[in-house]
Amino acid sequence: MRDRLQIESGGDALVAQKQDLFRQGMASSEPFLPETVELLQELCRSYPLAVVSSSYRSEVEPPLVRAGIRALFQMLICGDDVQHFKPSPEPYLLAAERMGSRRPLVIEDSDAGVAAGRAAGFEVLRVRRVEELAREVREYLAG
Repeated sequence: MRDRLQIESGGDALVAQKQDLFRQGMASSEPFLPETVELLQELCRSYPLAVVSSSYRSEVEPPLVRAGIRALFQMLICGDDVQHFKPSPEPYLLAAERMGSRRPLVIEDSDAGVAAGRAAGFEVLRVRRVEELAREVREYLAG
């Protein structure tokens, strides 16, 4: 892992500490806003959904399960599944290939994710704040 993240010696301990702090934070709070959960429940009726993250499955999947929304996602692509993280297009290309999707919409909140989606040749909707995600996606789809 240290080589993939290009961290000098001792970096494994830092990565492990970051992962532990992340898991503790996720366990002590609701991982998703109610309006986000409602939006996902609506979208999965009309669209196949995927989570594409450079984080590892051990960080991504538990909050989805805890929120009761893991089953809404047809595909979960994580850092464990790819050689190159975002901003490489590899995670999005892999998800699209596995889902059989030719024109996916990428919804992203990070610069690296936006760059990855665009590099993959996909349409990208950049959301600025998690509190605005549901509204921004609905506006975009109504569009």
